Amino acid sequence: MAERIFLDWFDLKGNLTLILDVSFVKRLAALIRSRYVQTAFDKKVGTIGLYARFRDANPRIKVWQLKRVLAELQIDFAEAPDYILFLGRNKSLKMQFPYKISPLWGQLLGHAFFDGYADEHMLRYSNYDLGLRKEFSTIAKKVGFAKMNVPQNYLRDIDLPETAPKLLCSIFGVETFYSGKCRIPKKFFKIVEKDEAFGWHFLRAAFLDEGTITSGQIWIVRGIVNEKLVGDLVLLCKQMGLASRVQETTKEMSHSVGITSDSFERFYLGICNISKSRTKKILRLQKKLLLHREAKKKISKVRSDCEDILDYLERHRSIRNPQVRKLCGISDLAAFFRLKLLVDIGNIKRVGSCRRQIYYVLSSKCLPEVFPKINDVRRSNGWR
Repeated sequence: MAERIFLDWFDLKGNLTLILDVSFVKRLAALIRSRYVQTAFDKKVGTIGLYARFRDANPRIKVWQLKRVLAELQIDFAEAPDYILFLGRNKSLKMQFPYKISPLWGQLLGHAFFDGYADEHMLRYSNYDLGLRKEFSTIAKKVGFAKMNVPQNYLRDIDLPETAPKLLCSIFGVETFYSGKCRIPKKFFKIVEKDEAFGWHFLRAAFLDEGTITSGQIWIVRGIVNEKLVGDLVLLCKQMGLASRVQETTKEMSHSVGITSDSFERFYLGICNISKSRTKKILRLQKKLLLHREAKKKISKVRSDCEDILDYLERHRSIRNPQVRKLCGISDLAAFFRLKLLVDIGNIKRVGSCRRQIYYVLSSKCLPEVFPKINDVRRSNGWR
């Protein structure tokens, strides 16, 4: 069972703005007055100092300021969560501490790294696919961002307030969002150990933003210049139980991270079971997986037929094409390729012909763990 991940208010990034309950602000102001005589209080508070906001009971305060005030007044940090109403200067996010971190934050992190831009002031998502824009907006609302800029014109970017990137830094320990230097933080890997849903959400974001599907490959990301981020993605895939491969493009000095065929099923289930949303790319992935399953069935059928042929040859001296066709219930051409495959891998050998019928005899009973590809067998016989 996944372990719950929590965040306390004092673990937030220091420059995050908190909106406090006015009664708590007045209580702090009263404690300051009781500690200093009136003249000293006026001097202590001043107009620009740390205590200036308590003159007019201003509910806005930075995290580092609140921590310092509580420390000076010898108030336990555990008392503050009941009086923190919102995060952000414009009340952009309502939170209760300790805050239970949703795995959806892992997907927001992925979007910020790939098709997003983030700094100290905002998180911007730049993608023109209507399905992906809708999914991004839905995720942002689910984690609590009721106020965000979602233009009707799909050519314009979606903006989240400064609270979003600052919270991502607080939760995962992100150092930079710059595409050429960003890294998956070590803290993120530790969180994935406790709850792998964070990892699946991150990989979903990477695939939706930068991934693609070719005839024989599923690519999580294509054309990434940041080599260290590529290495982090490979480590994350390994942690999620996925076998991956990296392809380097020398001309553009970019890298692509793909999933090997053995991990197609796990990758699909991992990124699709966490969300009911079915974008165009997810539907293409679903179609790819169906074709992969059919191919696996065909390979299983070929192996089963080869085992039947070898069992037959153990009991009889030789075998011909019509006997294979009847034994395996396949067409004449398929029977020919079954025999050709066994000849190529050294299990049987062709010994001669009689009345235009070619005979095959047993050479070895042990089949290899991995069969050569059917197309390779076809090409070796002169077929396209």
